[in-house]
Amino acid sequence: MSFSPLLLQSGGGGIQEMLPLLLAFLAIFYFVLFRPQQREKKAREEMIKNLKKGDEVVIQGGIVAKIHRLEADGPFAHLDLDGTARMRVVKDSILKKLGEPAPAKKPQDAKTPANSEDAKAAAARS
Repeated sequence: MSFSPLLLQSGGGGIQEMLPLLLAFLAIFYFVLFRPQQREKKAREEMIKNLKKGDEVVIQGGIVAKIHRLEADGPFAHLDLDGTARMRVVKDSILKKLGEPAPAKKPQDAKTPANSEDAKAAAARS
């Protein structure tokens, strides 16, 4: 059995048929993956740039400390741990600044507190 007549009949459109699909996938990847990641990176860099002495921060590992000193031209920050110890860390290891509101999240469902199970249980206890 020869497959050459079947190959000739398939017509293989090649790249012209796949190009719109490929462009659609690239656009989806850009808007779903790359753009939010760039936005988060920019917000983190801005947060690190705006740190000042006395800010309370969380570093990698879950350690909470206050900034004692920032090196303006260097990558290091000196942290004060409860007034008993000081630590020198790389600024990039600071995860977040405490006391700032967390970024607003979109509501997942349209439940109102009055209709939720927790609100009903709290009202019953009162």
